[in-house]
Amino acid sequence: MRVAMVGQFPACIDKPGGGVEAVVANTVPALLRVRPDLDVHVITWSADRAGESYPQGHPPYTVHNVRPGLRGLQGVWPRLGPRPDIQKVLDRLRPDVVHVQAMAFLVDGRRYPSVLTIHGILERDVLYRRPFTGRLRSWLLGMAERPARARYGHITLIAGYPIQYLAEGLKGLCHLIPNPVEDEFFEIRHEESGPRILFVGPIIPLKNIHGLIEAAAVLARQGVDFQLRMAGPRTDPPYGQRCDALVARRGLGERVVFLGTLDRAALRQELARARCLVLASFQENAPMAVSEAQAAGVPVAVSPAGGTAEMIGFGHCGNLVSPYNAESIADGVRPFLEDPDWAAEMGQRGRERAQVHRPERVAGQTLAVYERIAREHAGG
Repeated sequence: MRVAMVGQFPACIDKPGGGVEAVVANTVPALLRVRPDLDVHVITWSADRAGESYPQGHPPYTVHNVRPGLRGLQGVWPRLGPRPDIQKVLDRLRPDVVHVQAMAFLVDGRRYPSVLTIHGILERDVLYRRPFTGRLRSWLLGMAERPARARYGHITLIAGYPIQYLAEGLKGLCHLIPNPVEDEFFEIRHEESGPRILFVGPIIPLKNIHGLIEAAAVLARQGVDFQLRMAGPRTDPPYGQRCDALVARRGLGERVVFLGTLDRAALRQELARARCLVLASFQENAPMAVSEAQAAGVPVAVSPAGGTAEMIGFGHCGNLVSPYNAESIADGVRPFLEDPDWAAEMGQRGRERAQVHRPERVAGQTLAVYERIAREHAGG
C-alpha cells in the first residue's frame, strides 16, 4: 500500500516546531514498524528545500518538499499556498491513501481516496493568534476550510471536542484516534529538582503567557516556592517583548525562565525534573504538551479549552483552571508545588491514561482506517 501523508514536517527531525510536526514525525515511523511493507511518502513545504525529495528514517520513507507559497494567505486563497504543488506530487505518486494533517484545503478530498485529521478548528485558533486581524482572518479561513472538510469521506479526530462545532460540516465517517507519543516519554523517570512548573509551547497570545506570568506573581506574593520554566519558540517577537517587560515589572526575574526551543532530549529532561505542567490557553484541541507530560507521569493544570478537559478525565489526573483568572491558574498549580506526594499520585494517573497514545496502538488504528479506505476505493 502506498500512503501519502500531507502536513508540516520538521526540518530537524529531533526538533519539531509544533504539534502537527511532532505528530507526523511520530506517526510515520510507527506505521512502518507495524507494517514494514508500506510505501510511505510525506509531502510538506519548505522555502529552503523546495523541490527536494530525500529518504528519512529506518525503515525508510520519502519526504517531498514543495514551495510554501505566500505566508499567511494560503488559507484565504489556496492557490497562493502549497496546494498546486502538493497536487502535482500526488498525481505523480498515485497513492492508495492520502492522509491530510490539519489543513483540509491543502487537498481536494473528492479527488483522492483520503482521510483528514483535524488537529484544531483553524478559524477559531486564528482569533487568538492574530488579535488585531483575527476576525477577518477567521472568516476568510473558514470560507476555505468549511467546504474543504465536507469533501473528505473519512475524518480522524484526536479529541471529541471538534464535533461540538463541526458536526454539521463533517460529511465523512469520523474515527477517534489520539495523537501518538514517542516511547521515550513513557520511559522518563523523575529526578526531583524542587517545585518546577513547566510550560511547553510557542510564546504567543493564544497560549496566554501573560496569564501564566500573572499567576506566577500571585504565587510569589503568597510565599510559594517555585520556578516557572517556559519552553518554546518566540514566533511573535513583539508579544515576547511584552512578556519580558511583564516579568520585570512583577519582579519575577529569578522565578520565570524562558528556555527557548528545546530538542526532544532536552524536553524530556525538563519533564523529568518538573513537578507539574501548566497550559492555560484560550484555545486548544488536544495539545501534544499535555499527552507527553502525562506519558512522563507529570501532573497537569490546564484550561478547559477544546479537548484538554477530556484529556485529563475532567479532573481525574489533573486540575482545571480558568485562563481568564490568574488566581485560578495559581490555585491549579499550588497543590502540586506544596504536596509532592499528591503530584506523584496525579502524575501516575496521567501515565495510565496516556497508554492510548502508545505509537504502535495509534498506528494500528490508523492502518485500519487506511485499509477501509483502500477497500472502498477498490470496490468503487
